[in-house]
Amino acid sequence: MADDKRTKMGTGPVPAQRAPVTPAPTAEPPKTEYATSYVPQTVVVDPLLGQTLAGRYKIVRKLGEGGMGAVYLATHQILEKQVALKILHGEFARKKDLVERFMQEAKAASRITHENVIDISDYGETPDGLVFFAMELLQGHDLHEEIARARLAGQLLPWSRSKKIFLQICAALSAAHGKGIIHRDLKPENVYLVDFLGDPDFVKLLDFGIAKLTEVAEGDRKLTRTGMLFGTPEYMSPEQARGEPHVEARVDVYAMGCILFQLITGRVPFEAENFMGVLSLHLTEAPPTIPAEVFDRIG
Repeated sequence: MADDKRTKMGTGPVPAQRAPVTPAPTAEPPKTEYATSYVPQTVVVDPLLGQTLAGRYKIVRKLGEGGMGAVYLATHQILEKQVALKILHGEFARKKDLVERFMQEAKAASRITHENVIDISDYGETPDGLVFFAMELLQGHDLHEEIARARLAGQLLPWSRSKKIFLQICAALSAAHGKGIIHRDLKPENVYLVDFLGDPDFVKLLDFGIAKLTEVAEGDRKLTRTGMLFGTPEYMSPEQARGEPHVEARVDVYAMGCILFQLITGRVPFEAENFMGVLSLHLTEAPPTIPAEVFDRIG
């Protein structure tokens, strides 16, 4: 019956005078189907899923992954509260300087008490060497996605929205600087927009992974080495681009200027084909002028 139906669908009605012919068996469709059915068996299962970390965080699923670590949805077993758990990749957990930098992110953010800064509630290391910290679970998307969405639609964000978002980032940054913390990697990807009390543009500032604690004694060990570049080139200040070891809060102010430019125009101030090309423009070129018609469009 199945073969007869397939023949009819492919060639139209079969003439009545022709005797039904049993087609030669073909294995091609089953082969395709069976091969596809075996694909899931090649998927590597994350060994952390379902595990309980540090005796209190049960890992539910992976939320995302970056160069140094992965973020998981986890449930605190005692408090029955969901958190975002950031775990340093195992290969980096054996490098003392990277562990220190990872833990500095938790320490820096936890020192800032402000509604627009993500809350870090716990951090530590497991007996088997996993380094982690727990932070509040956010539901929303980052500012980069919001700007990109508007740009793809051929639109610009209204100034009323951009101003509100920008001032919240400024408030978070002011709180950080008040604690002697320089973020050093401000960019739209590190600005999260969440829905809070009916406000869809409530800001949470994230990722203090390369923050500099200017008022905290770090002993004799320097986490920032001369000549090393930290940050994202599109938002990097000239002194960062030169690799200067001692940076001040002004690098964050410069990055905020780049973010404001992007909020208004939908583009970063300087674009080039590669990393060094962007840095060169920050070092040598004056900020581009925003056309008057852009201000008319955003209101």
